[in-house]
Amino acid sequence: MKYLITGGCGFLGSNIAARLLREGNDVCVYDNLSRLGSQQNQDWLNTIGDFKFVKNDIRIYENLEKVIIDFEPEVIFHLAGQVAMTTSI
Repeated sequence: MKYLITGGCGFLGSNIAARLLREGNDVCVYDNLSRLGSQQNQDWLNTIGDFKFVKNDIRIYENLEKVIIDFEPEVIFHLAGQVAMTTSI
């Protein structure tokens, strides 16, 4: 299956992406890398498998729309928004 993960380099997003990659799915990670540690999560994901990475901000709707149209995901995990999950808890 094809999955798009917004916020895919955050804690939750990167762990979901890792699981999906290990299962052999097509994954597109969409993240602006603004959170401390997100670049390290992207580097870690690169060791697990091949995936499409888009560095962009979900607030720029036209760019997100283009990725959805071009990648044609079957499932979207929308995890972008708050920079730190621990803050929301």
